[in-house]
Amino acid sequence: MSESVAAVSSARNETQAQANEIAMRLTALLQESAEATKSLSDLKDAIEVKEAETSRRYQAAEADLRKAMRDAVTQSGSRIMEIKQLIERLEAVAGRAASNFNSSEFLFEDEEQGIQQKAYERYGQKR
Repeated sequence: MSESVAAVSSARNETQAQANEIAMRLTALLQESAEATKSLSDLKDAIEVKEAETSRRYQAAEADLRKAMRDAVTQSGSRIMEIKQLIERLEAVAGRAASNFNSSEFLFEDEEQGIQQKAYERYGQKR
């Protein structure tokens, strides 16, 4: 019987040693998981902060882009109107020039001026 008590005692001691070893491993794993949880929580908070900052920057850039586009459209609209007015003026000037060149009066204007000038000079008068 003493052998069976010794065997049971030895098995109990071995089981207790294994349980202590398992408890120590479990404690280390729990501590490691707590550290990983804290690290993940910190990382999640940092991501949320960066996401909010990125969203704010994106919205600000989008607002700036919309303003720049609005300004460009407004400015180009006024430039187009100015170009149209210049084209209309150019067409009017070209039309007047064409109508002057189409009339036969311009052909003889210089000759008539020369003849009139000579006639006045002959008689000693000034224009």
